[in-house]
Amino acid sequence: GLYPQEIKRLTVNINQLLKQERAQKTRYRHALGDLAHSLKTPLAVMRSTLGRKKPDDTDALNEQITRMNSIVQYQLQRAATQGLTTMGKSVEVAPLVKRLLASLDKVYRDRQIRVKATIEDGLVYRGDEGDLMEVLGNLLDNAFKWAEQHIELEVSRTGEQLSIHIRDDGPGMPGEMISDLLKRGVRADQSTSGHGIGLSIVKNIVDACQGELLIVQRPQGGSEVVVTL
Repeated sequence: GLYPQEIKRLTVNINQLLKQERAQKTRYRHALGDLAHSLKTPLAVMRSTLGRKKPDDTDALNEQITRMNSIVQYQLQRAATQGLTTMGKSVEVAPLVKRLLASLDKVYRDRQIRVKATIEDGLVYRGDEGDLMEVLGNLLDNAFKWAEQHIELEVSRTGEQLSIHIRDDGPGMPGEMISDLLKRGVRADQSTSGHGIGLSIVKNIVDACQGELLIVQRPQGGSEVVVTL
C-alpha cells in the first residue's frame, strides 16, 4: 500500500531535520568559541589599562567596550547566517589598522615589537567591516605573539581584490605544520595561551569571501601570511 512510501518520506524528512539541527548546534558552538577568542584582545587591553589607572583611561576603556559589543553582534550575525559574508559599506582600511595596532601595542607592551605598516592611500575594503577586523586582528595577534622584534604589514589593492601581507621575524613554521594550523583548535605551540582557532576563523572568512590564504616560511626566517579578499 501507500504506507511504506509515506513512512519512507517521513523518515527522509526527519533525517533532514536532525541533520539541520546538528549543523545548527555545531555552528553556534563554533560561534561561541569564535566569540571567546575574539574578546581576548579587548579584555586584555582593559586589564592592562585598569592596571595603569591614568586620567585618560576612561576613553580607552569605553573604546574597548564598544569594540566588544561590535564583536558580539558580528559573531551572532555570522552564526545566524551560517557564516556567509554579506556586502557591506566601504570600510577605510588605515583607521581600522590604526585601532587594531593601538590595541595590540597595549596587550604586548612588554614585548616592544616594532611594526612597519604600509597601507595604500585612500584604500577601502568593500565588504563587511567585522570580517576585515577579524582577519587582520587574528593575523596581527599571531604576528605579535611570534615576532622577535619586527612585524611588517602591507595592505594594497590589486584589481578588485584587497591584498594583505604580514611578515614577522619569529621562528617560522615548518611546511607540514601550516596545514594543521588551519584546522580548528590546533596551536603551533601548546605552551602558548589561546584557543588555537584564530587561523581557522581567518580561513573560514577568506573562503566565504572566495579569497585566498597563504602561509609561507621566509628564507631569512619568520613567516609571511598573504591574504586576498
